[in-house]
Amino acid sequence: MGEPLDLGPTPTDVADPDSLWWRHERLHRRVLRNPAALLPLYTGERDEVERRWLASPPAPAEAFAEADRLLADWSAAVAAARVPDVRPLRVRRFWRRRDRIAHLS
Repeated sequence: MGEPLDLGPTPTDVADPDSLWWRHERLHRRVLRNPAALLPLYTGERDEVERRWLASPPAPAEAFAEADRLLADWSAAVAAARVPDVRPLRVRRFWRRRDRIAHLS
């Protein structure tokens, strides 16, 4: 990695759309609601990108730009999916509290 990349601000407990970590965390928290139904919405494409990158690694800036576009697409697909939250009630309560702290709800 010859050139530094701006990954946004350091994450805190409050969601920040400029933070790469928080953009991914938003997807992660949504998928946790029903992984069996939501992971298949993007894992095939994710696996293909990983295979392509392993065979021919892109430049870091190019990889992060593509990953950001993919993350946005996958996040939109997961957000649009109408699936039940299958987590136990205590787990849903835990994540509701964490989401309030993060200003996600």
